[in-house]
Amino acid sequence: RERLDFRQIAAANAARFAILDCAASPAELERRIRARARKGSDASEADLEVLKHQLSIVEPLDGAERRHAVTVDTERDIRYADLAARLRKA
Repeated sequence: RERLDFRQIAAANAARFAILDCAASPAELERRIRARARKGSDASEADLEVLKHQLSIVEPLDGAERRHAVTVDTERDIRYADLAARLRKA
C-alpha cells in the first residue's frame, strides 16, 4: 500500500519514481544480525525474531512495481556508480 502511495505522490508532482529493491537471502540476513549482536554496539533493535516477522509479512513487488524497481544484491560488492546510473534510468 505504501509503495502505491509514494508512486501516486510522485506522479502528482511530476517527479521521477523508483524502488530500490535490496535483496539478500534469509541466511545472510540472519548472519548479519548475529554478527551485530556479537559486537554489541549496534543501535538497531532488530533481532532474529524481528527478522522472522519481517520475512513472514514481506510483500513482493507486483508487475507495475517491478517496472520501477532497481534490484541490488546486497550479498555482492555494490558498484555505486553503476547503481546510481541504473537509478537515473529507472
